[in-house]
Amino acid sequence: MIVHSRRLRRLALSGTVVDPSSVSASEALHRIRAYGHAPGFDRANDEMRSAVFSGFDEIQTPVTLAWGEYDRLVRPPSEPPANARNVLLLGCGHVPTWDDPAQVSALIRSSTARS
Repeated sequence: MIVHSRRLRRLALSGTVVDPSSVSASEALHRIRAYGHAPGFDRANDEMRSAVFSGFDEIQTPVTLAWGEYDRLVRPPSEPPANARNVLLLGCGHVPTWDDPAQVSALIRSSTARS
């Protein structure tokens, strides 16, 4: 299995975490299987690629958009919505909860406290 090879594990996880070498083989296998078996993954992925969201002006509640500093798959918009708080999650890749769950939970707590 590819997760047992450090080199192949790095290749498999490099799009989602900043330091794939910090992920054990068993944890890598768990994460890959979770993605592969997530019942809504294909539909959510298709929907994300089908259109560009443009309704920020209609949102009346506080919005926080968080971006991984090293995310190679999704970039912040060149012109972020004026009514949204944009936050760069330092040291994080595409799945920030895998790189720094404490930073993500702190952001969620601070964002909910603002509302």
